[in-house]
Amino acid sequence: MVNKILKLLKLDVLNDEEKQTIYELARATKRTDLQKRRFYMVYNVGPNAKEHNTYKKVASFYNCSTGAIRSSVMSVVASFYHLQNEKFSVLENILKKYEK
Repeated sequence: MVNKILKLLKLDVLNDEEKQTIYELARATKRTDLQKRRFYMVYNVGPNAKEHNTYKKVASFYNCSTGAIRSSVMSVVASFYHLQNEKFSVLENILKKYEK
């Protein structure tokens, strides 16, 4: 389910409210600020989101490897799999709207 949500984010299908919800969920994770910022840049969520970025583009921005970016992003994504039930149900509700 998390992968489906991320795919919808990449395809820019979700509305601004849903993107904001995912941003808030990511922000609440116990990951570093750097990991979260990299996630926001790749998936185009958050208050300063302008465009989707590739790992390579984000890596050049941070002057690091694409592997470092991928590791940061995957760390935040992994935390979505361990959300509490009430927060995970928020993701389920978003996905239900698009699976009809």
